[in-house]
Amino acid sequence: MSAKNINFFMRIFCFFFLYILLCNNGDAQSFHPVTDQSPVDKYLPVNPLVKKLGIRSITDSSAFISPAGLHVKYYDTAGRLIAELNRLTDSLSNPFVYQYRGDTVYRLRYINNETALASYQRYVINSKGQLLSFLDCGNYYLKKDSYYVGYEEFHYDEKNRLKSWISYTKSDYPGKLSASTKILVTSLDMNDLVYYSYLPIKKGKQYIIGKHALGSADTRKTDSICLDRENRIIRTSSFSLRGNRGEQVYDQLTHIATRSYNERTVIASFYSTYCRAMTAKNGCLDKVELDKEQEEIIYNPDGSLQIVYGFYPSGEKYVVDKYHYRYY
Repeated sequence: MSAKNINFFMRIFCFFFLYILLCNNGDAQSFHPVTDQSPVDKYLPVNPLVKKLGIRSITDSSAFISPAGLHVKYYDTAGRLIAELNRLTDSLSNPFVYQYRGDTVYRLRYINNETALASYQRYVINSKGQLLSFLDCGNYYLKKDSYYVGYEEFHYDEKNRLKSWISYTKSDYPGKLSASTKILVTSLDMNDLVYYSYLPIKKGKQYIIGKHALGSADTRKTDSICLDRENRIIRTSSFSLRGNRGEQVYDQLTHIATRSYNERTVIASFYSTYCRAMTAKNGCLDKVELDKEQEEIIYNPDGSLQIVYGFYPSGEKYVVDKYHYRYY
């Protein structure tokens, strides 16, 4: 996903990535693990495509990346993320450290030659390979006596499909950062709870619904995803009776993204709609479409991302992100 649209994308598609990554349905990935590095590297200790291709580093070159126009991710031979930098290098001074304790995996990031812990992630994985919980702790705000904590729980149904997702955070969890600290969930703030349902397949299409349970009825979102016959995402949406886009409040706001496929090229469209005139029973008399953006996403023959183009209003293309790979 391009740097230009990443915030819009992540806001709408968090649940879709969770479904794809946590239900072990690799064929459903409409966004390649190399393409969308953040969700995969966040929720999976091992990036499967990076491991398969023997990728050593991925460089994303973009005018939208500050300050140097580069973002480089480094991996070990097991396909695990070991560093993120804004430069290319052959020598990593403090690569991430991985520790395995039964069904739990720790990823630790140190500074000062492994004398000070800067952040860590903890993965609890069941015997089926499903992620049960994810913990992210780090002194991201450089505080002396507190640190950030993010905790997520995942629950599955009898068909091994994601049934619910719960998210907690605390920006100022008291104490010093340590991977041995027992984080108390009761001391965190629940900020999202989503329940998922799976509709019967009709005409080769599968629909999945995610209903958010927190907040007022007017602002709760309902997400949906549509998969085609090849299990690829072709349309997603996120709807709320009342929502914000920037500082503006809209009635029946829906964020929509569509994707069309042609061999190694994907055309992605992003737009929003709202109701400008409503009836007394929340019906819509006049639906308006807001700014529409498109991207052309091109993959290499091995499935890794090659380049992402955006489009000016005139239709002229420009480079949003260009990717370069180094291999073991």
